[in-house]
Amino acid sequence: MEKKKILWCVCGMMGMMLSGCAQKEEAKSLPVIRIALSSYQGRTADLNEISQAISEWTAGKIGCEVEILWQSSRVSSEYVNFSQKKNADIVFVGGKGTFQNYIERGLLLDMEENLVTYGKDILMAMDSTVEDLRRYGGVYGIPKPLHEIFSAGVMLSKEYVDKYQIDVSQIHHMEDMEPILEIIRQNEPDVTPIVANVAGHIISRSRPIGDLLDSCISMVRYDDPTLKVENYYATEEYKEQIRMLHRWQEKGYIDPEAIMEIEVGEDLVSSGTAFATEFVIRPDEVQYAKSRYQDKVQIIPFDEKPHYNEERDWEFVWTVSSGTQYPREAIEVLNLMYSDPVMINFLLYGIEGKHYIVKDDGTFAYPDGVDFLNVGYFNDCKWGFNRTIAGRWEGTSENIQAEMKSFNDSAITSYANGFCFDSSKVEQEITAVQIVLDKYGTKFGVGLLDVDVYYPKFLEELEMAGAQKILKEVQEQLDQWKKE
Repeated sequence: MEKKKILWCVCGMMGMMLSGCAQKEEAKSLPVIRIALSSYQGRTADLNEISQAISEWTAGKIGCEVEILWQSSRVSSEYVNFSQKKNADIVFVGGKGTFQNYIERGLLLDMEENLVTYGKDILMAMDSTVEDLRRYGGVYGIPKPLHEIFSAGVMLSKEYVDKYQIDVSQIHHMEDMEPILEIIRQNEPDVTPIVANVAGHIISRSRPIGDLLDSCISMVRYDDPTLKVENYYATEEYKEQIRMLHRWQEKGYIDPEAIMEIEVGEDLVSSGTAFATEFVIRPDEVQYAKSRYQDKVQIIPFDEKPHYNEERDWEFVWTVSSGTQYPREAIEVLNLMYSDPVMINFLLYGIEGKHYIVKDDGTFAYPDGVDFLNVGYFNDCKWGFNRTIAGRWEGTSENIQAEMKSFNDSAITSYANGFCFDSSKVEQEITAVQIVLDKYGTKFGVGLLDVDVYYPKFLEELEMAGAQKILKEVQEQLDQWKKE
């Protein structure tokens, strides 16, 4: 959840990976289905053992074997090399625009026919029909099992909170962090006051300004029933946010080399290397982080409600390569990934007895002598899986499902909920606009650019790239959808 948390890296990796498929190895009599995973801070030393353990189980259950492919999400060039050497049958695709592009390029399998026969448990887990999952003329992807609902907050180093007797009750929004960051800057020269949660990304990314409809620039405000489409980056809220971040950069709160950072914010804060990082607020995420980091961190939710639009669920989808030699088996494996606790526990936690144990109370924990730092397998992208049927990690509430339901029910729903944008008429403009966003976005997001100097240039280049044409197309489609 953490959510847009692997978007750029997944897109970069998957474009080439989807061009291939699993090959039946001569030494094996069963089909091998390859699942591509990507992670920021995963532990993969025992990945081959995980694949072998899953294969022994799936061989008897559905007559195929499984190989897990894994690449850390940091350097884009690594994905190119990785994808040239490895092929994948099942791939986690990020970004609705990327998803549509892959469909148009013929890279994704239309799963509709096989889904009805071999993916019935997927439909049950999603509480959906095949018609619900049809996008762009077929069923080319299945949204991750849990809704994309969250709000924002911060994770703080408990050591420095206690040391300086920081009154965390005064933290209601990211802006409230400024005087606290100044305390850290003045007294802890070896500690970075605030870092990005996602390595190499922007400092603050989870606070909603509006409901982004095209995964690019077009948004409507959550409180606007008229559904007027605006440029997200032209809003006063965005401008003030990047102005604050530039001020923080000038004051020394943000590392000037933040873009080059390769460690995630949670690890930096829990180790005391950094004081604060933005944190995605959801009951399961909060409880799991507290269990993992114990008394090293303190998590503070901001004063805001979660927001929801069902189309956000389509930002991350599980897909099957159109080139797979084993479409039935791929759907059967995907079916297990949505519905079977054994499969989910393998993918999330590894092998029982080695990577985790089951305690007397039924919760999962690390074995003696094993922790987050030395465990041979750890998947930090748990938000992409059906955790509702997985083992419950120690420290997580017995009532977590009820707490999640209450949290989700409290979400503010967009007036554009249910709208699905077709980007086919403005693909070139979206590509051009994305180039501009890549040029400026992260630098603005870590405060490296003077807003007075570069923000007007940024808006001008967005216009030249075709921003108005995109906004107009989104508005026309949205108006038509509203009439219907």
